[in-house]
Amino acid sequence: MIDPPSVLRWRRAGKHRTATLKQLLTGSKITVAYPDEYLDRLADRLMQVNVSHLPVISREDQRLVGYIGWKDLMRVRARLQAEETQKTALFGAR
Repeated sequence: MIDPPSVLRWRRAGKHRTATLKQLLTGSKITVAYPDEYLDRLADRLMQVNVSHLPVISREDQRLVGYIGWKDLMRVRARLQAEETQKTALFGAR
């Protein structure tokens, strides 16, 4: 995944007109996620590297198994909050 500041640097330098994406990314470390990681760590990683999505890679064979982004994390958070609200309503009614 490419962070927006990198793209802006390439554009200001005019590199986006003379170099391929492969050339621009050579030597760059791509930040990835793994299927067995906790979501709070992934949220931290998304903020640290300033991207909206991370490729999810299997640990065994380094194969791409999907992508995770902010929208996915917010959807999980909303679901967990709704479940907690239902529990509170159920136990509060007793």
